[in-house]
Amino acid sequence: MEDEVLVKRVKAGDKHSFEVLVKRHERKVYNSAYRILHNSDDAMDIMMETFYIAYTRLPSLKIEAKFGSWLIGIARNLALMRLRSKKKEISIEEPEVRKRLSVPFDDEVTREELKKIIKREIENLPHKYREAFVMREIMGLPYGRITKELGISQSNAKVRVSRAKALLRTRLMRIL
Repeated sequence: MEDEVLVKRVKAGDKHSFEVLVKRHERKVYNSAYRILHNSDDAMDIMMETFYIAYTRLPSLKIEAKFGSWLIGIARNLALMRLRSKKKEISIEEPEVRKRLSVPFDDEVTREELKKIIKREIENLPHKYREAFVMREIMGLPYGRITKELGISQSNAKVRVSRAKALLRTRLMRIL
């Protein structure tokens, strides 16, 4: 059965047809992610996330026959974002990071503890601020892409990132 027919069936509520699509495309999606990430665990995560996103966004797919290339596009974008985020992991030793945080480093707070604190505080941000902050500051996405992903205006995206930074700064100063 063609992808186009299966996609139409999924749109009509047939979940089994989506399982058929997953089985048909899982190897291609995995390989696409693996070529970018060179890590089987990350590629598997991307594959699973790709199918989740595809399932939730399938109603917006206009041309059912393009399902395979649409799926690979999702996987590539996710893999590239994962790669960027790994490259941009915060290095506490960088002088610029120390300066930005304005946190005095003493012997009591180890680098690992500080990383955990920062990660926890990012996770504790309100969802709408965390989402915009992670996309901009961790993934390095341009505001134009953030506005498309979140369905908000560019000025709203900038406000959310700014408020997230202010909240983080306040919380980190209080903790440290």
